[in-house]
Amino acid sequence: ARLTDEPELNEWYCGGNKLAVRGKRSLQEVLSVLLNDVYYKSPRIHNELINRDKPSAQANAARNKLLLAMYNHEHEADLGIDKFPPEKSIYRSALRATCLHVKGRDGLWGFKSPTKADDPCNMLPVWNRIDEFFDTTEQQPRSLIELNHELMSPPYGIKEGMLPILYISSILANQEELAVFEGRVYTPQLSEEQVERFLKRPDEFAVQRFRITGLNQSIHKAYSETLYADGRERTILELVKPIAKMVLGLHYYTQATTDEERLSKRAQQVRDAFKLSKSPLKLMMEELPNALGISIDGVKNETEELQKLSKNLVDTLRELKYCFPNMKDELKGLLAQAFMLDKDIALPKLREAVAGRCRGLEDYTIDKDGLKAFIQRALRTSGDANKWLNDILSFLGQKLVEKWTDSDRDIAEYRLITYTHKLSELERLRLHYKDIASEHGEGFDVYLIRSVKKGSPDYDEIIAVDKNRHEAIKMIKEKLLTVLNETDDSLRMAVIAEIVDEMLSARYDSSDKKLKQNKPSRMKRAK
Repeated sequence: ARLTDEPELNEWYCGGNKLAVRGKRSLQEVLSVLLNDVYYKSPRIHNELINRDKPSAQANAARNKLLLAMYNHEHEADLGIDKFPPEKSIYRSALRATCLHVKGRDGLWGFKSPTKADDPCNMLPVWNRIDEFFDTTEQQPRSLIELNHELMSPPYGIKEGMLPILYISSILANQEELAVFEGRVYTPQLSEEQVERFLKRPDEFAVQRFRITGLNQSIHKAYSETLYADGRERTILELVKPIAKMVLGLHYYTQATTDEERLSKRAQQVRDAFKLSKSPLKLMMEELPNALGISIDGVKNETEELQKLSKNLVDTLRELKYCFPNMKDELKGLLAQAFMLDKDIALPKLREAVAGRCRGLEDYTIDKDGLKAFIQRALRTSGDANKWLNDILSFLGQKLVEKWTDSDRDIAEYRLITYTHKLSELERLRLHYKDIASEHGEGFDVYLIRSVKKGSPDYDEIIAVDKNRHEAIKMIKEKLLTVLNETDDSLRMAVIAEIVDEMLSARYDSSDKKLKQNKPSRMKRAK
């Protein structure tokens, strides 16, 4: 306490030279001058929330929100932050006041490197050191945390709370030639989850700078002409990022399928190349051409191979893009055909037709989790037709259609066949019920009896039992049950199975004979 409260009682030295300290205020002035000399490369960031080695929990939460806004709203003023939460205060002092986030001539905001002419907060020295570090990554990726100790020490003196903001700013400012890796795997764009992981485990992330110099210019040109038509030369990362975002953002089904009938082997190889690649350069110059079936090295007609590369790339990306929609459209066609409709019928008309066929059938089944649940979904005709189809497909596949794999798709097709077959039976029951009700009134039950036996045709019969018939068969039923109850359950069911099969087959045989007897001869038909 005496050192700071009564500094004039002591002698003060720096670098062997005695300092003139005449009191508490004098000590502060001397220290300010000395620290300006020691930390002459330190940027001036006026924010007590984040300009600390150990920010508070509130400050850390605000910083995390700011980093997400930097990635998601780079081209918006104030990074799209409304009102004045803590993260906006950090943004204004750490990014806007330092001229790291500025408005461009095109009217869009973005991150850029500071210049001597536009560096009000002395950000250029630390920015140049980070840029020098990027230059050392061209041979292999390196983690930015290697800079931590140096940037926190003289002459920079960056506080630990500010480092993540500074690193993300530099990555975004150099995103056209800087690749980010997590766990040694290339990441075209950091997701919200990855930004959170970066804050917790920055050592798991690395960066690598890629420049066009030395690349295979012919392949690079072929990609540029295929993906863009403006003729402007682009960096390797400008070429790979849009394709990588598209491929890695494909539906789960497209990412997982191994069915070559729905996604060709070439498309699967391209998809897997993007998922497994550890280097954008190697991906674009070696792995992607190989996946597309292209070989440039040692080929006499290089121009022909490059044209083939362009065509195969466009065709494959189109195939990947439409794999999931095509799979859904295929199931939609199967649904239409199951209801005896044209497979190319428009979705709104399909919904209307299926609902019309199912309306009223829910009263003829008590299978709440199966058939009845299917009917109830089919009857939901309000709202978006595509959502209606998704609901039915998700029910059939027993999983959200967006999360399907090949096996889920096959399950959905099998269950569709099963349910439409059962719906046909319900329709028969309904028609039979209505016919009998119109003739005899209410007070009867309708049964559908079926026999399915290996090696034999299927037999079924619809039986109506009214009160009179129920009384008439009562004694016969009791006698049969008396005999059947004398044996065990499995034998009882075996007896019933054989009796039903024999009786139904006999009825079908007799019906066929009557039909043949009543058929006119060819001569009579000719007359």
